[in-house]
Amino acid sequence: MTTQPPSGPSVPPATTPESGDASPRRSAGCPACTPVHAPGRNPAHDPAHDPGHAGQALTDASAAPRRPFPVALAGVGRALRPVAGLLQRPDFLLGFPWVHLTGMLLTPQDHDDLAQHACQPLSAPGGPPPPDPAALEARAGLPPAPPAPGGVPRFAAAADLFAAQPGLRMVIDLTDDGRHMAELRVAAPAGVSLLDAGGALWVWEMLASEKLCSTCNLHLREARDLFATLIDQVDEDILLLDTEGRIVDLNRNILQRKGGTKDDWIGTCCWQLDGASFCCPPEHGGCTFRETVSTGHKAERIHTRVNDDGRVQYFRVYTYPVTDDAGRLTRVIEMRRDITNRTNMEIRLQQAEKMAAIGELSTYVAHEIRNPLFAIGGFANSLLRSPSLDEAARGKVQVILEESRRLDTILKSILNFARPTSPRTGEVDLNLLARQTMELMSLGFDQRRITVDMQLAPDIPKAHGDGEMLKQCLINLVKNAQEAMPEGGRLTVRTGMNQQHVHIAVADTGVGIPPELHDKIFSPFFSTKEKGAGIGLAMSRKIIEEMGGRVDLQSQVGKGTTITLHLLPLLAVPRTTEPARDDPAGDGMKG
Repeated sequence: MTTQPPSGPSVPPATTPESGDASPRRSAGCPACTPVHAPGRNPAHDPAHDPGHAGQALTDASAAPRRPFPVALAGVGRALRPVAGLLQRPDFLLGFPWVHLTGMLLTPQDHDDLAQHACQPLSAPGGPPPPDPAALEARAGLPPAPPAPGGVPRFAAAADLFAAQPGLRMVIDLTDDGRHMAELRVAAPAGVSLLDAGGALWVWEMLASEKLCSTCNLHLREARDLFATLIDQVDEDILLLDTEGRIVDLNRNILQRKGGTKDDWIGTCCWQLDGASFCCPPEHGGCTFRETVSTGHKAERIHTRVNDDGRVQYFRVYTYPVTDDAGRLTRVIEMRRDITNRTNMEIRLQQAEKMAAIGELSTYVAHEIRNPLFAIGGFANSLLRSPSLDEAARGKVQVILEESRRLDTILKSILNFARPTSPRTGEVDLNLLARQTMELMSLGFDQRRITVDMQLAPDIPKAHGDGEMLKQCLINLVKNAQEAMPEGGRLTVRTGMNQQHVHIAVADTGVGIPPELHDKIFSPFFSTKEKGAGIGLAMSRKIIEEMGGRVDLQSQVGKGTTITLHLLPLLAVPRTTEPARDDPAGDGMKG
């Protein structure tokens, strides 16, 4: 039985159970890719027998193998390129493996029309010869002819086509005027469906759009999974925001840092991740997201955050606009990169350069000031011994002498800071050092309502360093902690060991240090105290670093400050040098 399609391209062709063909029952689109079948429907319309149903075949791996469906094309016309191209597309062959293009009906008139569909001008009399027919067919979009790989045989008459291919299931007349339909109706055996160009375009477009929807969705999922994998491998925080600042998507790095799942964060505002004080403080120039929304351009700034341990972290925040084809802003990508380590290295480098310059300058200034200061002090002493001075004058001279002595003390500190410390290597018992220092410094703590808490680890190794200089550093830290608690509080001294360092820390419950001052607190001549010279912490840091260690600062305003001295442990290797000094914390007094 054959199918005779009505004339005109707007009416879909009817089908018969023998041909097994059916026009699509749904418009193209993803929602139709997973249809629900009502019970008791006609078996002729079951998806297992319906090659026109696009959504089921790709997803139903358990369906029975489909019966081969050979197809032939007849003639050339406007439908040639889209229909022939569709039958040869890899995704179509993957979705419809049972459909095969097995033959073509091409008459001499069709060969004359090929030049037009191949965009090839006809040769003028006396001009160059016309191009090769095979080249014309290739340019028009036809598959190659045998013996080329995958070649499709050509036939000049419909009877020859059907005789050579008795299993043919469908023939599509691609001519614009349908001139092959009459010949095909006469020659076609029972069970062959015939379609004109309009009906073929309608049916095949419906089949392709619905069937290829699943293939496209598969490719889309693969691309999305690849993109998500790449984004999740990035160590920075990456957010996708809508134009109102709500989170549309985020990468795994944020989930690992903040906890929860994507569903917990999607829909919340971007500032809720780390608080508005991190994203939008006026002192940092405002919000990079709002700047990108208002200007449509990339924005970036550096923001700081104090973590739960009281340590300052530096982040460089970037925002990038995402626009549609019309140039309208639809999304904003925000990336937060932790630059704490890099910033610390830059600060340390700047500090080293500053220290070198300050050292040279302070040495010169100290020597130049000390000469006239020595003369001022000498003459002041002489005047004090003079019997001719009255009490008022004597008091003024005494002030001159005291201030000159104070200035000389400051100059000595500057010189000590400027010259190399050259710490001597030796063995230092940090627990013994802590006990002896607190015995010295804790006098008067009761009157100041300061409670001392000693948390000394019992089995830590000795430190590698200069015991006397370490005592100076510890005294300075304890003094600073005491001054940070004018109303009293708790002062904790603790020792411990990690994988690489042995450490001693001094913690207070005082006023704390604002985050913006964390980087400045170790700078020479910087002090938060009215009468401080700003030398103590800078000198302590310099001593510890020259011993191969480091100094860490943790502080939160209103909660207190902890400064930790990390030192290299003494290794169990043969001794090559004698102890640094006969100091109480070294080998001179063990136990």
